[in-house]
Amino acid sequence: MENYTPSSYGDTMAGVFDFLNADAEENERTVDFLSAEAGGKYILEPCVGTGRIAIPLARAGYTVHGIEVSTAMAEQLRSKPGGDLVEVLVGDMLTAEPPLRYDLVYLLQNGLGNLLSEKEQVEYLRRVVGQLRPGGRLVLESWEPEPERFVDNQYVETSLLDANYVVLSAAQLDPGEQVISQQSIMISNHGIQLYPVRFRYFDVDQLDSMAALAGLSLLHRYSAWDRAPYTEKGRSISVYVAA
Repeated sequence: MENYTPSSYGDTMAGVFDFLNADAEENERTVDFLSAEAGGKYILEPCVGTGRIAIPLARAGYTVHGIEVSTAMAEQLRSKPGGDLVEVLVGDMLTAEPPLRYDLVYLLQNGLGNLLSEKEQVEYLRRVVGQLRPGGRLVLESWEPEPERFVDNQYVETSLLDANYVVLSAAQLDPGEQVISQQSIMISNHGIQLYPVRFRYFDVDQLDSMAALAGLSLLHRYSAWDRAPYTEKGRSISVYVAA
């Protein structure tokens, strides 16, 4: 995908992200899960976005810091009630220097995949080890792609269909680099909006190997925030601790 930058996703999605992630029960389960894993009061969320999860955690009494590469996303967070409770660093997760060491670091919605090479992903996991307090944990939410969706390493499909709008998705797969480039196109009475994203995917075996290289050991793995058992495909929620 040409002309894509690290902030492209957040800059285009900032205004609609909360609408697309408005499942209150799912958000509450996420907050409860992370609270149970924290083991202390200091929490860091790279790719903090609009503060969908960070703000409720801060309201629950945790000291929450976030890193966000998109200024538009960071501004959306700060404008929300409770946004002032979350200290946000605007910058790249690979280079930003959060001010503390943390009891919990968490990455949601395939956040690690924003780094588009195995080298960068391992480098970031090593940085996390240095950002954790003794006994601190890392929680990673990720998805494995569905290969049957791709024909000749690409697909076009209808993602959402409403009387007032339609969302089409067009994607290309680079199987060698394990990178998916996707453009979501919303067509409505208000015009056409584009929502691009690029990410590097991995299966759980590859994730565990990268984590081990960084000095992290797997504690638990689930398929949902209610701790449903992992089913070896699709979504995974992995909990690691420094080895």
